[in-house]
Amino acid sequence: MDDPDSLEELARALMSALTLADLGKARAAKKAALSTNTVSAAVNARRGRPVPSQRTVTRIAQVCNADLDPLLELRRKAEAQRRATKAEELPPPSGPDWLVTADSTEPPERHFNPLRRENLIRSVASALSTVDPVPLTDLRHKFDGLGVYALYYVGPNELYRPVSQSSCETPLYVGSAEQGGTRLAGAEGAGDALWARLARHRRTLQRAIGLAPEDFRVRHLLTDDLFISGAAHLTIKDHLPVWNVVLTGFGAMAAGRMRGHTPPWHVLHGSTLREGDVPRPQPEDIAQWTERVRRHLAAHGTPKRSG
Repeated sequence: MDDPDSLEELARALMSALTLADLGKARAAKKAALSTNTVSAAVNARRGRPVPSQRTVTRIAQVCNADLDPLLELRRKAEAQRRATKAEELPPPSGPDWLVTADSTEPPERHFNPLRRENLIRSVASALSTVDPVPLTDLRHKFDGLGVYALYYVGPNELYRPVSQSSCETPLYVGSAEQGGTRLAGAEGAGDALWARLARHRRTLQRAIGLAPEDFRVRHLLTDDLFISGAAHLTIKDHLPVWNVVLTGFGAMAAGRMRGHTPPWHVLHGSTLREGDVPRPQPEDIAQWTERVRRHLAAHGTPKRSG
C-alpha cells in the first residue's frame, strides 16, 4: 500500500482551517499578504505538485487562528516525500496551478515565468488591492490616464450593511477605463478617461435614492491598457461585487441603449436616465431586486470577525 500523501493531507487541513475561519481564498490571501494563486495552490495541492512554503503555511494558519504545529509537521512529511520521489515519476506541469510558487523557499522544479500575461494581470489586480482607498468626493482635480478601480460603501444604508466597513474589503462595484472602450467613446475621451468615469459615477450617486457619493470610497490604479480588462475581470471574479453580478446597470451611459428596460440598479436607486425613456419600476420589482441583493451579500459580503 502506498504511503499516505502528506501533501494532500496538508491541503485538506489548510482548506478545513479556511472553512472553520469562514474565509474564502481571496480574502485569506489578502489578510495573509499572499497572492490568491498561492493560497489556492496550497489548498489544492497533491502528489507531484510543489510543496507550499513554510511562510505560506504559517501565514494561512495565522489568519485562520489554526494550530500551526500539526500543519508544519504535515509540510515536513510532504517535503520528505517529494525528495524521495524520483524526478521522472513526477507528472508534467499543467494548467495555472504552477503559477503559485513564486513565494516558495524551495528551488523550483519547473519554470515560473513572471512575464506570462496571466501573471502580469494578477500582479495588476493585486496592486489595486494595496492602494489606499480615498473618498470618491475627493477626486475633484482631473488627472490623466487609463486604469481599473473599485468602489466601496461605508454608509448607513441597511441593505449594504454586510459590506459597509471603513476597511474597504468587499467592493460594491469594479470598473475600468480603457483606450477606445465603447463606454468611453466621445465625451469622456481617453486623456482623462479614468478620472472622467469616476466623476460620472459621483454625479450618478448624487441623484440616487438611498445613496450619497460621500459614503463611497474608491481604489483606483493607473496602468497599461493591455492589462486593464483582465485585472478588472479578475477582481470581479475574486470578490463578486453585487453591482457587477446582481444589481447591474450602475455604469450604464444612456437610456437609449436600454431599449425600454429599466436596469436593476435603477430599479432600486432611482433612474438617472431621461424620464420617459424607460418604464417606472413597480413595487414587486423593487422587492424582488432587494431580496436578490440581500441573498447575494449574505453569501458574499465581508465576513464578520470574531472577538
